[in-house]
Amino acid sequence: MAISLIPYGEYAESSADFKLRFEFVAYQEAVGIESPLIASEIQANFKFSDGILFSDIPDYFYRNAIAIAYPYLRSFISTLTLQANAGLLVIPVMNLTNMEGVFRQNSKKIE
Repeated sequence: MAISLIPYGEYAESSADFKLRFEFVAYQEAVGIESPLIASEIQANFKFSDGILFSDIPDYFYRNAIAIAYPYLRSFISTLTLQANAGLLVIPVMNLTNMEGVFRQNSKKIE
């Protein structure tokens, strides 16, 4: 099995709301062909207490937001596959610090 995990972000400066979206796809690998086994998207909402500009969002936010939301994705996928009787799929614990750059690139200001 192979997985794809892509983070995206949207920040509304007027309300100081940041939305993190994870696009998750698990692929069944068979003879060089990858077919999607399960696909999901989750959203985590963060609110900055003081309105800051998009360019002033601290570096540690991108790293920590992923670390905060990822366990919820793992739990959701495990619960979904178990209840669907499709065979339990447990996503491994992963070090996602290398996704910080991708998350930053895929984040944009809205409004």
